[in-house]
Amino acid sequence: MSKLNNKINFIKEYWIQVFTKAIDDYARGLTPNPDVMCNREIKFGRLLEKILGSSQNDEGVWMATAVDSTKDQTYYLSTVPEEKLQRTIFPIGHLTKLQVRQIANKANLIIANKAESMGLCFVGEKNKFADFLGEYIDNTPGEIKTIDGHVIGMDSVPGRTMDLKGTKSLSARFLHFSTHPPPNVRPANHVYFHHRWFVYKKDVENNSIIVVPGSTNLLLFSRKLVARDWIWSWNEPPDGIEQGIDLLGQVRYRQVAAVAPGQYVVVWDGNWCLGGGVIEESVDESDEITQNEK
Repeated sequence: MSKLNNKINFIKEYWIQVFTKAIDDYARGLTPNPDVMCNREIKFGRLLEKILGSSQNDEGVWMATAVDSTKDQTYYLSTVPEEKLQRTIFPIGHLTKLQVRQIANKANLIIANKAESMGLCFVGEKNKFADFLGEYIDNTPGEIKTIDGHVIGMDSVPGRTMDLKGTKSLSARFLHFSTHPPPNVRPANHVYFHHRWFVYKKDVENNSIIVVPGSTNLLLFSRKLVARDWIWSWNEPPDGIEQGIDLLGQVRYRQVAAVAPGQYVVVWDGNWCLGGGVIEESVDESDEITQNEK
């Protein structure tokens, strides 16, 4: 096997097709997933064409989950079309991460015990995400409000209004008020201190964050969503979809209950990934209850 000695530079393509689109989404209060865009546009787009050209084969393929569910990357590959997958080999999908490390150790590879990389590649591991966004997005401090409009704090961290990963995130990125509020958040009313607050919505027009108390608040959950820019892996929907079929939907890589506009929703038939699209909006649990009562 010959080695590829030439360096290939896709800085311009990445800047236009991934980075600027992600920053624009953050500025509009969305929660984009640059990794999905990078896989489709750069790694399995420009890079694949640069190395292998534009030829195709007629062999049909389908994308399934890896054996190691904790490291499965199918979610990030969900919008890569079939014609790209036909020309790609994933040789370790039947192995767990531990097994791969053991093989690498036996082969004395220097990366055998390398720490895993986390976060967005263009931010860097040493940079704080909020500080990074502050370099590209207006960092004017914004109000933190309850659902009924009471201002309970000011968020003075640059870019934090756009930084909360998931408009309704139930992950570690919640706003937690206690008798000792976190730095950079200045509570305006101590009556709210006994609550744990979770982000419900971002009001980009008024540069504010709407929060609700408790992780089980109905406003944090959705039964329906609308997606745009949909891509089917086989370039066409599965049989029976017009009549209605049951599929499994995934709204984050690490599955959470909250639905965040800007993220990708990916659909599955068993362990077969069918494709995905960008979440445009969600229907809150409370909205559906209200509509049913009318």
